[in-house]
Amino acid sequence: MKQKLLKIVSIASVVTALSIPGSVFANSKEDSKAIEENLKIITSYSPEITYDIVPKTGTITAPSGNNEISPSSTSFVQVATGTTDTDYISAVKHVMTSGSTKGKKLTVTTSATASIWFEGNFAAGLLNTGTKDMAIGYGTATSITGSTTLVDNTVVKGSYRGITYHSCVYDFALYELKSSESVTVY
Repeated sequence: MKQKLLKIVSIASVVTALSIPGSVFANSKEDSKAIEENLKIITSYSPEITYDIVPKTGTITAPSGNNEISPSSTSFVQVATGTTDTDYISAVKHVMTSGSTKGKKLTVTTSATASIWFEGNFAAGLLNTGTKDMAIGYGTATSITGSTTLVDNTVVKGSYRGITYHSCVYDFALYELKSSESVTVY
């Protein structure tokens, strides 16, 4: 009888814990507060869109090889990852860049802002900037932008570079990282 009673109490405790919001995690109120504060910081952050050559890899997950990344980037990759994909879609004569930032922690907030640049004649020109997107926790923030650069119904030949500004806030600290990928239209 004692074992049966213990089993019933145990099952009742689990059911109760699962049915009451916030009781599953001992610190869910603290997590909610951290997310709320991190979200305020990431919402007010607006990256300055500038052109510079960043590591030419589509995905930045950790310092490696000859990629030069700042100490802030080292902290960034511990809590988030960033990707940039740039493609030429010949059927619609369109160059498109998609940038994503994915969180690796429950209380991290992330954002992504994609931009597309034309690289020609030793100068770079900003063609378009995507809308800043934000995500919470393990979610993914995705920003997409493109440029239809036509002359006589033909896309301008040359190199196009997509640059994504990734940012994340974790433990009330803002970290940022840029990634890029280029495509050449022949």
